[in-house]
Amino acid sequence: MRQHVVVVDDTEINLRLLETLIARLENCDCHSFSCPKTALAFCSDNSVDLLIVDYMMPEMDGIEWIRQLRQVSSQSSTPVLMITANEAKSVRYDALESGADDFLTKPVDAVEFVARTRNMLKLSAANRALHDRAHWLNQEVQKEPSKSGSVKETPLCTWRGSPNTEMLKRERISCEWRITPLALRNNWDSL
Repeated sequence: MRQHVVVVDDTEINLRLLETLIARLENCDCHSFSCPKTALAFCSDNSVDLLIVDYMMPEMDGIEWIRQLRQVSSQSSTPVLMITANEAKSVRYDALESGADDFLTKPVDAVEFVARTRNMLKLSAANRALHDRAHWLNQEVQKEPSKSGSVKETPLCTWRGSPNTEMLKRERISCEWRITPLALRNNWDSL
């Protein structure tokens, strides 16, 4: 699965440098923007796995950009890496308050940038997998309408890998009691 990284920086040379570094990562597409407003519009309409933003930009600084981005529901939990030449603690505090997850100081060290980017993309993928599993479980619960006598308390387990009966048998991690529709209970009883 390809991951999508958005880079926002008003300086063309910085965009090219970051694009080159992101190209070192496998299965990663880079979308670069020199205009913060254009980047916000792109993020509103597209799925993004990581956002990298410069702090000092003339049209809109990185902190304001993050504040506006966090108002877009589809990007409320997307990791944000801020790059800044400003070492003032107040800038970092403001950025964290607005929703930045990590920082790099200019000039960017290539090894550190690739490592942090890779880690943040792993975090994004894990969050997406968790969201997808929660969505799947919600769909399973909705499939079987609640009928009198058709529900019973059964343990619902968390697992690694695909959500199937064989996986539940082998890799049960933890259980908790929940009211479960008959369709899920039947699968559990067969374990």
